[in-house]
Amino acid sequence: MEPHFEFRKIRDFGTVMNHSFDFIRQEFKRLGKTFLIYVLPFFILSGILLVYSQMSLLDSLQNMTPGESFGKFTLLRAIPSYIIQILNYTVLTAVVYGYMDLHLKKKGDFTPEELWPGVLRIGLKLFMVYFTTFVMIIIASIFLVVPGIYLGVVFMLVPPVLIFEEVGMGTAMNRSFDIIKDNWWKTFGIIIIAGLIVYIFSIVVSLPLIITTALKTFHAVSANQEPQIFSTGYLVMSSIISIFQTLSYTVILIFVAIQYFSLVEVKERPTLQAKIDKLAEEVNE
Repeated sequence: MEPHFEFRKIRDFGTVMNHSFDFIRQEFKRLGKTFLIYVLPFFILSGILLVYSQMSLLDSLQNMTPGESFGKFTLLRAIPSYIIQILNYTVLTAVVYGYMDLHLKKKGDFTPEELWPGVLRIGLKLFMVYFTTFVMIIIASIFLVVPGIYLGVVFMLVPPVLIFEEVGMGTAMNRSFDIIKDNWWKTFGIIIIAGLIVYIFSIVVSLPLIITTALKTFHAVSANQEPQIFSTGYLVMSSIISIFQTLSYTVILIFVAIQYFSLVEVKERPTLQAKIDKLAEEVNE
C-alpha cells in the first residue's frame, strides 16, 4: 500500500513549500510513471505540431509582401502555437490535479491507470477555464497592469476548485475569490517562489541551446556569412526544451494545490468539522 499524503491541513507560508516538496519526493516515481502514460505522448505530438507551426511562420515571414501588417500577420500565424501551449497546460493540469484528487479519495492506494476516466472528464472543462481566464487577464492587463496581476493570482485557484470540489466553471471562479480573501498576498508570494524555481530550471535546460546558438552565430559572423539561427534543428531542440519547461510547471500546480487546501481549512475547517462529527457519532453509539 502506497503512503497517504495529508492534503487537508492548515499551513503557513514556509510549510506550504516544504510540504509541496515532500509530496513531490513521496510521489516522484508514481507521478513520473503517470506522466509517461498520459503527458509525454501528448507533448511529443504537440511538439511536432509546434515545430511545423514555427517553420510555417518563418516561411511565411520570408515570403511576406511589403503591404502586409507585420504585427497582424505575426499574431495570426502565431495563434496555432498559443493554442498548442494552452492544450499542453490543460493536459498537464488535468493529470496533476486528477492524480492528487485520486490520491485524496483513495488515501494514496491507487495506480496511474485508474486516472484515465478522470482526465477525460475534466480535460474539456480545464481547457475552457484556461482559455477564458487567459482572455480576462489579458483584457484586464491592457487597461491596468495591477488588475491583471490580481486576477492572475485569483484564477490560479480555479483549476483546483474545479477538480477537487467538482463544480462548474462559474462557481469555481466565484469560489476562488471567496477563499483567497485576506490571503491574496500569501498566495501571490507562494506563486512567485514556485515561479522562480521553474524559471531557474527553464534557464538551466535552455543553456545548451543558447550556447550552441551563440557559437554558431559567432562562427558565421567570423566567416562573413549570414547566421542561420532558425534552422530545423534549432526548432526541434527548442520544442524539446519547451516540453521540459512545461513539465516543470508541475511545481507551480502542486504549490497552488497545497495552498488551496490550506486556505479551505482556514476558511471552513472541513477536516475539524469531520472529526467533530465522527466523535459525536461515537459518543451517540
